[in-house]
Amino acid sequence: MLAAMSHDRRTFSRTSDPFPDHTDAPASHAALLSARAGTAGTVLAACACVATARYLGFEWLTQTSLGLPMGVWVVALAGAWNGAVRASRARRLAAARNTDHRGWNWPDSPLFSGLLKFGARVAERASALLGFDAGAVAAWHDSIAWPQRPLRVGLAIDGEPANLITRGPGASGIEFVRRDAGDDDESLDAMVIPAEGGVRVRTRASGAHEAAWYDWGAERPLSYLSLFPVRIDPELVTIADPRGVPMGSSAMMSGIVRAAALFARSASRLSLHDRLMGRRPIGPSHGRGQLESLDACMERLAEQTQTHTNPSELSPADRVACRAVSAWLATTGPIDQARRLSLMESVAKLIADEPETMLRLGAVRIASMDDEGGIEAIVASDRLLRQRQTHVSPEQASMLSCELEHGPYSPMTLGRVAAGICLLCASSPTERLAYLRDDLLEDMRYSGWLVGRDTERAVLIDVFRAIERARRGESARVTGPSNAKAA
Repeated sequence: MLAAMSHDRRTFSRTSDPFPDHTDAPASHAALLSARAGTAGTVLAACACVATARYLGFEWLTQTSLGLPMGVWVVALAGAWNGAVRASRARRLAAARNTDHRGWNWPDSPLFSGLLKFGARVAERASALLGFDAGAVAAWHDSIAWPQRPLRVGLAIDGEPANLITRGPGASGIEFVRRDAGDDDESLDAMVIPAEGGVRVRTRASGAHEAAWYDWGAERPLSYLSLFPVRIDPELVTIADPRGVPMGSSAMMSGIVRAAALFARSASRLSLHDRLMGRRPIGPSHGRGQLESLDACMERLAEQTQTHTNPSELSPADRVACRAVSAWLATTGPIDQARRLSLMESVAKLIADEPETMLRLGAVRIASMDDEGGIEAIVASDRLLRQRQTHVSPEQASMLSCELEHGPYSPMTLGRVAAGICLLCASSPTERLAYLRDDLLEDMRYSGWLVGRDTERAVLIDVFRAIERARRGESARVTGPSNAKAA
């Protein structure tokens, strides 16, 4: 059936896909509801004030002007004022996203740094006391010229590990400074500290601006959101092997440190104080000043992984890079689909023993119209999950239903749902797969992006059938010899 399936029947684009985040639709709905709630609250508050003033004897509110009582005009003006304020805020946010102000370089003066540090604390405290919206102030600050620090990385290590990091191509433009492991220098984007069998990169984070991924060097608890994360910025990157295996090449080590430091400059990781202190945000597709974008950095790291072809020769740094790159390729913004697939295939060959990577490979293959290859990768992932006895939360069913209901119209949505089916089946015995398939078919009836897309529905059903067929084949191979002996 898969071989006979016509790719031309796919209603999604084959050549380009913006890969919007699967939470965009709910987020936009929430923003719309918030805007409407704010306008309604302003109008209701104005009505209450007008009614109270009329009750207290303000007769002028009943006088007509242009055919309407003055009280009605007061309410209308209040609503218009609310709309103008929200429009102004939207313009500031748009300017912050689209403007790339280079500003000027951070002056190399301890006096200047000390004065600005004091001023930043005063400004942040004043904004809080006056009740200013911290997000709006930060967006305004992002749209103006301001001195920007270069990437700064503290080194609490020496010897060969330090040489590997500081002499690699990824170290270009980074300001390395010697620090003790316990130092809390707020001007640093990252700190490299010793770890058992290697090193650990610790990025700067605060309580209100936490990282999305705890450690690139450790496998995450498997879930739908960890499989396709919205953000991949790490708090830690552990590059170590207790067996004493060499950590990796200088190019890979310096590239990982650079990527971690750049992700620490994500807008979601920075407070107003960080911005005032010269750590200005960069975006996935837009850099700032001399700093490249996050996507450009990750694409270069992905290219670096292509220099390896033998999984047995992978260093700890290579595995860390492959793990981060696979998550980035499965969730990032616009990129040539053929190149995305090529990079993902290279990464999957190196760390094919990790089910998360194979599931992402399956999703990208299906998004690239390689349905048969995508299902093959998903079946391999199901086998790995059962062999490893990986715990998968039963909440994946609700996440999959949410994706079906709110997913955007893109090839990657189909790939994500296909991979999610594997997670749904991972913790269920073979006998229950038919029931899970029936439940999913029921959810498909209410999925807007699947209406009229019979080919896409068939792909999802084929994922269930392929997993069930592979499991029954394994059971037959296991029970066959024992049954023959008994006979």
